Amino acid sequence: MKSVPAFVVAALGLATSLSAGPAPASNPITVEFVRPDRFVDVQQSGTSREMSRDVLLPDLRRFVQQEAQRFLPPGTSLKIFITEIDDAGHISFNPRRELRVVSQAYPARVEFNWELRDARGQVTRGRERLVQRSGEAGERPEFLGAMPTVKFALQQWLRQNLR
Repeated sequence: MKSVPAFVVAALGLATSLSAGPAPASNPITVEFVRPDRFVDVQQSGTSREMSRDVLLPDLRRFVQQEAQRFLPPGTSLKIFITEIDDAGHISFNPRRELRVVSQAYPARVEFNWELRDARGQVTRGRERLVQRSGEAGERPEFLGAMPTVKFALQQWLRQNLR
């Protein structure tokens, strides 16, 4: 087997590092979904659970990251590990189409663990179980998109706990 000259290896390494560009800035807000295939209810009307998760969970991650950014003090980082989601209401199956029926009887529920690291490196951890009835506190579905009651509960928690 032939060996490759050291200057070729060095040149290839330099080319690779140049083409990769600068390292991306790390986001101080991490949102992870723990075993999302076991979440009670993450589903849009008319789609499978798998397809719904593929759309709804990245949307929820972006929402939490954007909202947390509004309240997170500079130099602080937040990690959220969502362990359960049960969207408000339930999917009703009828002969014509599937429909999400939302009522006070079926509140949204989201459970998560979190870790907050302040600018000095102090770490605070906790576990939350949020329950939010649809319409109870004035969430505005037209502004929150899919899963508005889950998003509203998380938004309120972020507002109250990150200031």
